Amino acid sequence: MKKLCFVHLCAVGALTMVGCIAGADEVASDDSDLHVKPGDEENLAHLIVQLPSGACQLPAACAHPVAYPTFNVEGASYAAPKLGEDARLKPGNYSVVVEYAAMPLTLAAKQTRKVTLAVARSKCTALPLPVVPKTDFGSKVSVWNEACPVTMQAAVPKAGYAAFPYVTLLGSDRIFAPGSYTVSLGGKPQTVSLAEGDVKEIPFTRGVVGTVPPLFTTKIAFVDPRENPTVALTALAITSSCPTDAKYQLPLDGAQPVALDAFQSAQCSYTLTVGGRSLALDQTKTNVVNLYRVDVDDVLVQKEDKTSYLAKGTYQLFFAGLKVAGPHPTGTGIDMLPGTYELVINYNTMDGPKTQKQTLTL
Repeated sequence: MKKLCFVHLCAVGALTMVGCIAGADEVASDDSDLHVKPGDEENLAHLIVQLPSGACQLPAACAHPVAYPTFNVEGASYAAPKLGEDARLKPGNYSVVVEYAAMPLTLAAKQTRKVTLAVARSKCTALPLPVVPKTDFGSKVSVWNEACPVTMQAAVPKAGYAAFPYVTLLGSDRIFAPGSYTVSLGGKPQTVSLAEGDVKEIPFTRGVVGTVPPLFTTKIAFVDPRENPTVALTALAITSSCPTDAKYQLPLDGAQPVALDAFQSAQCSYTLTVGGRSLALDQTKTNVVNLYRVDVDDVLVQKEDKTSYLAKGTYQLFFAGLKVAGPHPTGTGIDMLPGTYELVINYNTMDGPKTQKQTLTL
């Protein structure tokens, strides 16, 4: 039997009486102990992140296998659930984060929210490249296709990564946080929208970088036959004012007509040099250049007894009073541009030094 204690307060006065009585006549009691059973409930939210229909995680086989479906849930609390797992989270604001892109969402108490990730891959198609014709001198032209983009910029970046809101773009399937993205291709932004549950190819057209300028042609003809060897270091050459351009050098023994092509260039000028003279080439038309031959033999000297011998000497060519070629040894020849020249030949005989002068109009 329990002993029951009571406190009695008098209605008037400060006397307090405390007493205990035993017995069953005044208070009924149970022989068993008191058993308190408290209770409560949780009001968490539930978040399930899953792949869209037709997608699966490797090594499983499906139409759209995903190699590394890694994501996080960040916000009021942090979680790294597996795909399809029921994550219990405190109510509040969250983001489903894939790489540096985020999909914001708000979870209420007792709410079950399913987020279906997007799965996408890039598909790049290259535009045909123009034909680049072969040239003989001048600038070299290259054309190529733009590179397929490998990153996208998320409209909603992961918290703390506003300066680096990028995700990787592959030619194979991978997961994305649903949302809006921007891709730069050829310096032009392109918007890509990925909704929940999307399974799609993102098409890109790889444009052509560079252009093929028009050509101009220089035709060179050798009017006269060559009888003597050509003087070394006097062969025809075409050079450019741009140091990286290719030049053209005609072989010393070359005597066949040539047609030489080059790309037009507003930044560079081209010059034909032959026989000590230069000719600026016009890039707006076909240049037709005729070259004339000057062959100078050794001097035939006749003795007083009517016998003769060949005397070696040198020759020079002057144009408009200026020396343009020589001195070169006799017994050789040189190609020249049209014009009027003074030919000066110097040699020696038993009589001493001699000089001969002739006017040549080519």
